[in-house]
Amino acid sequence: MSTPIAREVLFRGDAVVVDQAMFSASRSEAERRMYVHTTMRPGDTDVELCDNPYHPDPAKLDYLPISRLTLVRRGNWFRVEHNTPPLFDEPSDEPLFWRYWLGVTEVRNPAMNGQANTWTRQQALNGLSAGIADLFVVKGGSSDEAGECCFEAYKFRAYKSDRIPGGIPRLRELNRDALRAMAP
Repeated sequence: MSTPIAREVLFRGDAVVVDQAMFSASRSEAERRMYVHTTMRPGDTDVELCDNPYHPDPAKLDYLPISRLTLVRRGNWFRVEHNTPPLFDEPSDEPLFWRYWLGVTEVRNPAMNGQANTWTRQQALNGLSAGIADLFVVKGGSSDEAGECCFEAYKFRAYKSDRIPGGIPRLRELNRDALRAMAP
């Protein structure tokens, strides 16, 4: 059930539907669904929206007036801040959520003498097993000599990590499963 937004603060990841009047052509509710990208502050009249809370496309970020939005579902930032368990449509989204919520530090590749944060898929899998890093994400627009995509490595900050069900080791496992499922 949708809730009209009055003076509520929207949190990153909240799902909203944009008023049909904001579009020149008719669109379905699913086509008008967006996600809050930046948590708003009390008194804000506009909010930054994106197409996906875990993989936002920078070209699709947009500010819209909150008076033209309807809250459809609270996202995981709201849920965690209000001591409610987070929900994920895809298991691979969970480590990405915690990346933004907890924050991360970059981990440079020891095979490159610490000069770069570029890892092959196999190095990423080994890095997870060894506990060198907690999360690997595809490095946009890069591939190695064999044409395989490259990854960036991160370590979760321990701050508030007690809120993660199963802790950081479980997130490493989720990330390892996602890496294994990727085509080599």
